[in-house]
Amino acid sequence: DSFAPALMQIDVEDAARILSELVKFLNRFYHLNIDLSYDTLASIGPDERIAMTLACAKQTGFVPEEFDETYMRRFLTVCKANLQAISQYVEVQQPQVPAVLYRALDANGRSYAADIDSDSDLGWGKLLGRPIEVIDMDTDHVSMIAGDEVIQIARVLRGRISQEQVSIEATDTLGSPKNGNSVDLS
Repeated sequence: DSFAPALMQIDVEDAARILSELVKFLNRFYHLNIDLSYDTLASIGPDERIAMTLACAKQTGFVPEEFDETYMRRFLTVCKANLQAISQYVEVQQPQVPAVLYRALDANGRSYAADIDSDSDLGWGKLLGRPIEVIDMDTDHVSMIAGDEVIQIARVLRGRISQEQVSIEATDTLGSPKNGNSVDLS
């Protein structure tokens, strides 16, 4: 239930954008009402930006008091590292194995993000160069990766893998096996 790497491009040096995306994430998945825009965050200095984001998040009661500015800076560093890794994504030859996207939708069958088409495969079909199966789940992204739904997904995937006798071989960008290594998922 995440975008393909090519669609997740955020400037790693734009801390205001990273923090505004964090606020959107908290509002979307935890149903908070933090009123803090990118423009507001971009208009102030780095220290004020962190203090303001933290203060607004704490006002919701969602963020514990122990979560201080030092912790927030470390959290921002981790976010930047994740974005840096995503930005350095390099396409390689994709293994020809079945691909399934478990996509979170609300009870009305709509994506949790207003700007995402409910028919979207979030860019994975384009990345893989073929259509993929999309399975809609009546849950949100956070519950999908941390709640009971993750166990449900794991059971379904285990069953699919054992039925398919899938074998994935690691390849380099030219499609040649890397060091003869392969991962047998059967």
